[in-house]
Amino acid sequence: MLSRYTTNLEIEKTDKGVQYYTTILPSPITPDAFQFKVVTQDGDRFDSLATRYYKDASKWWIIAKANGYVNGTVFIPGGIELIIPSAGLL
Repeated sequence: MLSRYTTNLEIEKTDKGVQYYTTILPSPITPDAFQFKVVTQDGDRFDSLATRYYKDASKWWIIAKANGYVNGTVFIPGGIELIIPSAGLL
């Protein structure tokens, strides 16, 4: 089972010297024979797509990472084609 907590942490500093941790996710989500594509609708979010396809909103990061959205919002504009990795990866 893939876990979003299987990560490496790096300490970064702001220009004012404040330290914070950044998460470095391991290897990319690799394509598989059972993945499929969907076109998003206005109002879709990664967590709602994860609920729809994996029955678990906490797996939103798998869809986000498979599509190159590693740092950003959970909101997705309508009309974007996304890859949904197969549940066999989970």
